[in-house]
Amino acid sequence: MAQQRTDRTRSGGIDLVRVLGVVAVVAGHVWDTRAVAAWLYPWHVPVFFFLTGLLWKPGRPLREEWTRRWHSLAVPYLAWLALLWPVFALVLWRQDQLSLRALAAPLYGGNLATQPFTTFWFVSVLLFVALLYRALERLPRPALAVAALASLVLCALPAATRALAHSPLAIGSALGCLWCVAAGALAQRHWPRLAPHAVGLGLGGLLLGFSLVCSGLAAVPNLKSGQFGTPLLTPLAACAVSLALVLLCERLVAAAPALDRASQLAAGWALVVVIAHPVVLWVLRGEPASALKFALALVVPALLAAGLARMPAARWLAGQAAPARRARP
Repeated sequence: MAQQRTDRTRSGGIDLVRVLGVVAVVAGHVWDTRAVAAWLYPWHVPVFFFLTGLLWKPGRPLREEWTRRWHSLAVPYLAWLALLWPVFALVLWRQDQLSLRALAAPLYGGNLATQPFTTFWFVSVLLFVALLYRALERLPRPALAVAALASLVLCALPAATRALAHSPLAIGSALGCLWCVAAGALAQRHWPRLAPHAVGLGLGGLLLGFSLVCSGLAAVPNLKSGQFGTPLLTPLAACAVSLALVLLCERLVAAAPALDRASQLAAGWALVVVIAHPVVLWVLRGEPASALKFALALVVPALLAAGLARMPAARWLAGQAAPARRARP
Protein backbone atom coordinates (compact mmCIF):
# COMPACT_ATOMS: atom_id res chain seq x y z
CA MET A 1 0.00 0.00 0.00
CA ALA A 2 2.82 2.42 0.69
CA GLN A 3 3.93 2.33 -2.92
CA GLN A 4 2.03 3.24 -6.05
CA ARG A 5 0.34 0.13 -7.41
CA THR A 6 0.82 -1.06 -10.93
CA ASP A 7 -1.59 -3.06 -13.03
CA ARG A 8 0.15 -6.25 -11.88
CA THR A 9 -0.06 -5.55 -8.17
CA ARG A 10 -3.04 -5.25 -5.87
CA SER A 11 -4.13 -5.44 -2.27
CA GLY A 12 -6.23 -8.29 -0.98
CA GLY A 13 -7.12 -6.06 1.95
CA ILE A 14 -8.67 -3.45 -0.32
CA ASP A 15 -10.44 -6.23 -2.21
CA LEU A 16 -11.87 -7.42 1.10
CA VAL A 17 -13.11 -3.89 1.84
CA ARG A 18 -14.80 -3.86 -1.57
CA VAL A 19 -16.50 -7.14 -0.78
CA LEU A 20 -17.66 -5.89 2.61
CA GLY A 21 -19.00 -2.74 0.96
CA VAL A 22 -20.97 -4.73 -1.60
CA VAL A 23 -22.40 -7.03 1.08
CA ALA A 24 -23.41 -3.97 3.10
CA VAL A 25 -25.11 -2.37 0.08
CA VAL A 26 -27.15 -5.52 -0.54
CA ALA A 27 -28.06 -5.81 3.14
CA GLY A 28 -29.13 -2.17 3.26
CA HIS A 29 -31.50 -2.74 0.34
CA VAL A 30 -32.97 -5.90 1.84
CA TRP A 31 -33.46 -4.63 5.39
CA ASP A 32 -34.64 -1.09 4.80
CA THR A 33 -34.88 -0.01 8.43
CA ARG A 34 -33.48 2.93 10.37
CA ALA A 35 -31.41 0.67 12.61
CA VAL A 36 -29.73 -1.07 9.68
CA ALA A 37 -29.24 2.25 7.89
CA ALA A 38 -27.44 3.69 10.94
CA TRP A 39 -24.82 0.92 10.77
CA LEU A 40 -24.40 0.74 7.00
CA TYR A 41 -25.29 4.00 5.24
CA PRO A 42 -22.55 6.15 6.80
CA TRP A 43 -19.85 4.09 5.03
CA HIS A 44 -21.12 1.46 2.58
CA VAL A 45 -21.22 3.84 -0.40
CA PRO A 46 -18.61 6.44 0.69
CA VAL A 47 -16.02 3.68 1.08
CA PHE A 48 -15.95 3.14 -2.70
CA PHE A 49 -15.22 6.83 -3.33
CA PHE A 50 -12.59 6.69 -0.58
CA LEU A 51 -10.95 3.68 -2.25
CA THR A 52 -10.91 5.52 -5.56
CA GLY A 53 -8.74 8.19 -3.93
CA LEU A 54 -6.66 5.68 -2.01
CA LEU A 55 -5.76 3.86 -5.23
CA TRP A 56 -5.30 7.03 -7.24
CA LYS A 57 -2.47 7.06 -9.78
CA PRO A 58 -1.32 10.68 -10.20
CA GLY A 59 -0.39 12.05 -13.59
CA ARG A 60 -2.67 9.96 -15.77
CA PRO A 61 -4.00 12.04 -18.70
CA LEU A 62 -7.69 12.91 -18.58
CA ARG A 63 -8.21 11.16 -21.91
CA GLU A 64 -6.76 7.93 -20.54
CA GLU A 65 -8.86 8.26 -17.39
CA TRP A 66 -11.96 8.58 -19.53
CA THR A 67 -10.99 5.54 -21.60
CA ARG A 68 -10.43 3.39 -18.52
CA ARG A 69 -13.60 4.50 -16.78
CA TRP A 70 -15.57 4.15 -19.99
CA HIS A 71 -14.67 0.45 -20.23
CA SER A 72 -14.89 -0.33 -16.50
CA LEU A 73 -18.03 1.67 -15.62
CA ALA A 74 -19.84 3.29 -18.55
CA VAL A 75 -19.96 0.21 -20.78
CA PRO A 76 -21.46 -2.04 -18.05
CA TYR A 77 -23.92 0.75 -17.20
CA LEU A 78 -25.13 0.96 -20.79
CA ALA A 79 -25.09 -2.81 -21.33
CA TRP A 80 -27.21 -3.53 -18.25
CA LEU A 81 -29.54 -0.67 -19.12
CA ALA A 82 -30.02 -2.09 -22.61
CA LEU A 83 -30.82 -5.51 -21.16
CA LEU A 84 -33.13 -4.42 -18.36
CA TRP A 85 -35.06 -1.53 -19.87
CA PRO A 86 -37.10 -3.60 -22.38
CA VAL A 87 -37.96 -6.10 -19.65
CA PHE A 88 -38.93 -3.25 -17.33
CA ALA A 89 -41.14 -1.76 -20.05
CA LEU A 90 -42.82 -5.13 -20.67
CA VAL A 91 -43.57 -5.59 -16.96
CA LEU A 92 -45.05 -2.10 -16.75
CA TRP A 93 -47.22 -2.84 -19.78
CA ARG A 94 -48.48 -6.12 -18.33
CA GLN A 95 -49.28 -4.36 -15.04
CA ASP A 96 -51.06 -1.56 -16.90
CA GLN A 97 -48.59 0.97 -15.48
CA LEU A 98 -46.89 1.94 -18.71
CA SER A 99 -46.27 5.68 -19.12
CA LEU A 100 -43.69 7.95 -20.68
CA ARG A 101 -42.64 9.14 -17.24
CA ALA A 102 -42.07 5.60 -15.98
CA LEU A 103 -40.15 4.65 -19.11
CA ALA A 104 -38.01 7.80 -19.04
CA ALA A 105 -36.97 7.52 -15.38
CA PRO A 106 -34.35 4.75 -15.88
CA LEU A 107 -32.95 6.57 -18.93
CA TYR A 108 -32.68 9.82 -16.97
CA GLY A 109 -31.01 7.88 -14.17
CA GLY A 110 -29.83 9.24 -10.87
CA ASN A 111 -32.32 9.54 -8.05
CA LEU A 112 -35.28 8.87 -10.35
CA ALA A 113 -34.14 5.35 -11.23
CA THR A 114 -35.75 2.82 -8.89
CA GLN A 115 -35.87 -0.99 -9.01
CA PRO A 116 -34.44 -2.71 -10.95
CA PHE A 117 -32.13 0.25 -11.65
CA THR A 118 -31.58 1.19 -7.99
CA THR A 119 -27.78 1.29 -8.04
CA PHE A 120 -27.18 2.74 -11.49
CA TRP A 121 -26.71 6.19 -9.95
CA PHE A 122 -23.66 4.94 -8.06
CA VAL A 123 -21.94 3.74 -11.22
CA SER A 124 -22.47 7.03 -13.03
CA VAL A 125 -21.40 9.14 -10.04
CA LEU A 126 -18.27 7.04 -9.55
CA LEU A 127 -17.43 7.64 -13.20
CA PHE A 128 -18.00 11.39 -13.05
CA VAL A 129 -16.24 11.98 -9.73
CA ALA A 130 -13.14 10.17 -11.01
CA LEU A 131 -13.12 12.36 -14.11
CA LEU A 132 -13.66 15.47 -12.00
CA TYR A 133 -10.82 14.63 -9.65
CA ARG A 134 -8.54 13.86 -12.60
CA ALA A 135 -9.36 17.23 -14.11
CA LEU A 136 -8.56 18.98 -10.83
CA GLU A 137 -5.42 17.07 -9.85
CA ARG A 138 -3.14 19.31 -11.92
CA LEU A 139 -4.03 22.21 -9.68
CA PRO A 140 -1.53 23.12 -6.95
CA ARG A 141 -2.14 21.09 -3.82
CA PRO A 142 -3.61 24.06 -1.88
CA ALA A 143 -6.10 24.68 -4.70
CA LEU A 144 -7.08 21.01 -4.72
CA ALA A 145 -7.60 21.20 -0.96
CA VAL A 146 -9.85 24.22 -1.49
CA ALA A 147 -11.89 22.22 -4.03
CA ALA A 148 -12.30 19.39 -1.51
CA LEU A 149 -13.38 21.86 1.18
CA ALA A 150 -15.83 23.44 -1.26
CA SER A 151 -17.29 19.97 -1.79
CA LEU A 152 -17.74 19.63 1.97
CA VAL A 153 -19.42 23.04 2.14
CA LEU A 154 -21.74 21.99 -0.66
CA CYS A 155 -22.75 18.93 1.36
CA ALA A 156 -23.92 21.29 4.10
CA LEU A 157 -26.53 22.76 1.72
CA PRO A 158 -29.33 20.14 1.56
CA ALA A 159 -31.35 21.98 -1.07
CA ALA A 160 -28.34 22.13 -3.36
CA THR A 161 -27.33 18.48 -2.91
CA ARG A 162 -30.89 17.28 -3.46
CA ALA A 163 -31.01 19.26 -6.70
CA LEU A 164 -27.68 17.77 -7.77
CA ALA A 165 -28.94 14.27 -7.00
CA HIS A 166 -31.83 14.90 -9.41
CA SER A 167 -29.52 15.90 -12.26
CA PRO A 168 -29.29 13.55 -15.27
CA LEU A 169 -27.38 10.40 -14.29
CA ALA A 170 -26.85 12.16 -10.92
CA ILE A 171 -23.80 13.77 -12.51
CA GLY A 172 -24.10 16.71 -10.11
CA SER A 173 -23.60 14.43 -7.10
CA ALA A 174 -19.98 14.05 -8.19
CA LEU A 175 -19.45 17.54 -6.76
CA GLY A 176 -20.77 16.38 -3.40
CA CYS A 177 -18.61 13.24 -3.36
CA LEU A 178 -15.32 14.88 -4.34
CA TRP A 179 -14.25 15.30 -0.71
CA CYS A 180 -14.35 11.54 -0.18
CA VAL A 181 -12.01 10.86 -3.10
CA ALA A 182 -9.71 13.60 -1.81
CA ALA A 183 -9.73 12.01 1.65
CA GLY A 184 -8.66 8.68 0.15
CA ALA A 185 -5.86 10.36 -1.81
CA LEU A 186 -4.71 12.08 1.38
CA ALA A 187 -4.61 8.72 3.16
CA GLN A 188 -2.53 7.33 0.31
CA ARG A 189 0.11 10.05 0.75
CA HIS A 190 0.38 9.36 4.48
CA TRP A 191 0.05 5.58 4.33
CA PRO A 192 3.62 4.82 5.46
CA ARG A 193 2.80 6.60 8.72
CA LEU A 194 -0.60 4.97 9.11
CA ALA A 195 0.12 1.33 8.24
CA PRO A 196 2.41 0.55 11.22
CA HIS A 197 -0.44 1.48 13.56
CA ALA A 198 -3.15 -0.35 11.63
CA VAL A 199 -4.86 -2.11 14.54
CA GLY A 200 -4.97 0.84 16.89
CA LEU A 201 -5.99 3.35 14.23
CA GLY A 202 -8.46 0.89 12.74
CA LEU A 203 -10.26 0.19 15.99
CA GLY A 204 -10.15 3.87 16.88
CA GLY A 205 -11.62 4.82 13.50
CA LEU A 206 -14.49 2.36 13.88
CA LEU A 207 -15.18 3.64 17.39
CA LEU A 208 -15.12 7.27 16.27
CA GLY A 209 -17.26 6.77 13.19
CA PHE A 210 -19.98 4.65 14.75
CA SER A 211 -20.01 6.69 17.95
CA LEU A 212 -20.74 9.84 15.94
CA VAL A 213 -23.65 8.16 14.19
CA CYS A 214 -25.09 6.15 17.06
CA SER A 215 -24.97 9.14 19.38
CA GLY A 216 -26.97 11.19 16.90
CA LEU A 217 -24.21 13.76 16.44
CA ALA A 218 -23.81 12.68 12.81
CA ALA A 219 -27.02 12.14 10.87
CA VAL A 220 -27.34 9.05 8.70
CA PRO A 221 -26.71 9.99 5.05
CA ASN A 222 -28.39 8.80 1.89
CA LEU A 223 -26.14 9.84 -0.97
CA LYS A 224 -28.52 8.73 -3.71
CA SER A 225 -31.13 11.25 -2.63
CA GLY A 226 -28.53 13.95 -1.96
CA GLN A 227 -28.67 13.71 1.83
CA PHE A 228 -25.12 14.04 3.13
CA GLY A 229 -26.01 14.18 6.82
CA THR A 230 -24.60 16.54 9.43
CA PRO A 231 -22.02 18.97 8.03
CA LEU A 232 -18.45 17.85 8.74
CA LEU A 233 -19.46 15.17 11.26
CA THR A 234 -21.12 12.73 8.84
CA PRO A 235 -18.22 13.00 6.34
CA LEU A 236 -15.81 12.55 9.27
CA ALA A 237 -17.64 9.37 10.29
CA ALA A 238 -17.56 8.09 6.70
CA CYS A 239 -13.83 8.70 6.33
CA ALA A 240 -13.01 7.29 9.77
CA VAL A 241 -14.85 4.03 9.11
CA SER A 242 -13.53 3.74 5.54
CA LEU A 243 -9.92 4.22 6.61
CA ALA A 244 -10.40 1.87 9.56
CA LEU A 245 -11.74 -0.89 7.34
CA VAL A 246 -8.79 -0.63 4.96
CA LEU A 247 -6.27 -0.66 7.80
CA LEU A 248 -7.85 -3.65 9.53
CA CYS A 249 -8.51 -5.63 6.35
CA GLU A 250 -4.95 -5.11 5.12
CA ARG A 251 -3.67 -6.50 8.40
CA LEU A 252 -6.19 -9.37 8.32
CA VAL A 253 -5.36 -10.64 4.84
CA ALA A 254 -1.64 -10.33 5.55
CA ALA A 255 -2.16 -12.99 8.21
CA ALA A 256 -4.48 -15.15 6.09
CA PRO A 257 -3.29 -15.84 2.52
CA ALA A 258 -6.41 -17.87 1.76
CA LEU A 259 -8.58 -14.89 2.63
CA ASP A 260 -6.39 -12.75 0.39
CA ARG A 261 -7.04 -15.00 -2.60
CA ALA A 262 -10.76 -15.31 -1.86
CA SER A 263 -11.11 -11.54 -1.55
CA GLN A 264 -9.42 -10.95 -4.88
CA LEU A 265 -11.75 -13.43 -6.56
CA ALA A 266 -14.90 -12.03 -4.97
CA ALA A 267 -13.92 -8.42 -5.69
CA GLY A 268 -13.86 -9.25 -9.40
CA TRP A 269 -17.60 -9.87 -9.11
CA ALA A 270 -18.35 -6.66 -7.23
CA LEU A 271 -19.69 -4.50 -10.06
CA VAL A 272 -22.06 -7.19 -11.31
CA VAL A 273 -23.42 -7.75 -7.79
CA VAL A 274 -23.86 -4.00 -7.28
CA ILE A 275 -25.79 -3.57 -10.53
CA ALA A 276 -27.71 -6.86 -10.62
CA HIS A 277 -28.84 -7.43 -7.02
CA PRO A 278 -31.71 -4.89 -7.35
CA VAL A 279 -33.01 -7.06 -10.20
CA VAL A 280 -33.30 -9.99 -7.79
CA LEU A 281 -34.99 -7.76 -5.22
CA TRP A 282 -37.34 -6.47 -7.93
CA VAL A 283 -38.38 -10.03 -8.71
CA LEU A 284 -38.81 -10.73 -4.97
CA ARG A 285 -40.42 -7.36 -4.15
CA GLY A 286 -43.50 -9.00 -2.68
CA GLU A 287 -41.44 -11.05 -0.24
CA PRO A 288 -40.60 -9.77 3.26
CA ALA A 289 -37.02 -9.08 4.27
CA SER A 290 -35.27 -12.26 5.33
CA ALA A 291 -31.92 -13.99 5.39
CA LEU A 292 -33.03 -16.04 2.37
CA LYS A 293 -33.89 -12.93 0.38
CA PHE A 294 -30.52 -11.44 1.29
CA ALA A 295 -28.71 -14.63 0.29
CA LEU A 296 -30.48 -14.77 -3.06
CA ALA A 297 -29.78 -11.10 -3.78
CA LEU A 298 -26.11 -11.69 -3.06
CA VAL A 299 -25.48 -15.17 -4.42
CA VAL A 300 -27.45 -15.06 -7.67
CA PRO A 301 -25.55 -12.04 -9.08
CA ALA A 302 -22.27 -13.49 -7.76
CA LEU A 303 -22.90 -16.74 -9.63
CA LEU A 304 -23.81 -14.76 -12.73
CA ALA A 305 -20.57 -12.79 -12.40
CA ALA A 306 -18.57 -16.00 -11.97
CA GLY A 307 -20.06 -17.32 -15.19
CA LEU A 308 -19.48 -14.06 -17.05
CA ALA A 309 -15.85 -14.06 -15.96
CA ARG A 310 -15.12 -16.81 -18.46
CA MET A 311 -17.14 -15.32 -21.30
CA PRO A 312 -16.53 -12.49 -23.76
CA ALA A 313 -19.61 -10.79 -22.30
CA ALA A 314 -17.50 -9.94 -19.24
CA ARG A 315 -16.15 -6.85 -21.00
CA TRP A 316 -19.70 -5.59 -21.48
CA LEU A 317 -21.45 -6.60 -18.27
CA ALA A 318 -18.61 -6.74 -15.74
CA GLY A 319 -16.32 -4.04 -17.07
CA GLN A 320 -13.36 -6.31 -17.54
CA ALA A 321 -11.83 -8.68 -20.06
CA ALA A 322 -12.49 -12.39 -19.66
CA PRO A 323 -11.23 -14.12 -17.67
CA ALA A 324 -11.56 -11.67 -14.77
CA ARG A 325 -8.17 -10.63 -13.41
CA ARG A 326 -8.60 -7.25 -11.86
CA ALA A 327 -11.33 -5.25 -10.14
CA ARG A 328 -11.19 -1.49 -10.63
CA PRO A 329 -11.70 0.95 -7.76
